[in-house]
Amino acid sequence: MTGLNKSPRALALGAALADARNASGLTQRGAAEKFGVSQAVIGRIEAAGRTVTVDETAVLLGIYATPADEREHVIALARDVGRETWSATGAKSLPRSLAALVKYEQDAASITEINPLVIPGLLQTYDYAHAIMASGRLPAQEIQTRVANRMARQEVLRSRRPPNYTAIIDEFVLMRPAGAPEVMQHQALRLIEWSHRPHVDIRIIPKTVGLYPSLAGGYVIFEFDNGPPVVHLEHRGLGTWLHQQRDTAPQIESRSALLDITLGPDESRATIQAYT
Repeated sequence: MTGLNKSPRALALGAALADARNASGLTQRGAAEKFGVSQAVIGRIEAAGRTVTVDETAVLLGIYATPADEREHVIALARDVGRETWSATGAKSLPRSLAALVKYEQDAASITEINPLVIPGLLQTYDYAHAIMASGRLPAQEIQTRVANRMARQEVLRSRRPPNYTAIIDEFVLMRPAGAPEVMQHQALRLIEWSHRPHVDIRIIPKTVGLYPSLAGGYVIFEFDNGPPVVHLEHRGLGTWLHQQRDTAPQIESRSALLDITLGPDESRATIQAYT
């Protein structure tokens, strides 16, 4: 697997440079010739397999004739690539953070998604995802784009070698309306469908439970066969990436505490069934 020991910023930087090259119309071979390296080096840069300096980033963006505003953003990524955490905000940063998220989803051996507020994104129906996006009063075109991206990301759970996926969901999420009544009914049915897949484990925190860790916001833990875990904290549509052990360990410990208060797989499925 690739990307296992690479920081979220490094993955985002590689994706940004690949996007800039594609926008210029150059192939990796063409970029390599102009940059004076082999095609393999360009490939490693774009896959975050080779460290790229700020100066090298600027040269590549010059070769690609990248517009000034985009160039400034990518150079800022290169300048901060070694920082320990990353809070992605703003119109430029969010797509780069999404690129890192998709890469981790594809490479992970296991994914645990804890969400006390909404159904986890990888399990959402189209209509539920649309209702969530619409609640943020986004422009119609942006809603469509975000929902399409979310639906495409779900293919990782349908792939030939999917990650083991665990979702921890508060029962109150099942009770919260999301548009028309049938939207939540269909969403509950989709959860039941997912729960029968051998690599998917859906756990419900019953409504009888009081306060518990992570009630204030959700997060995702990505774990790999040959690399340290990465955590993505989520809040109001924004995200913060953690990849240092001292930062990820508390989140992993919190997961253990949450699993202790969830219903088992069969009990969770029966609870979901009650909302169909």
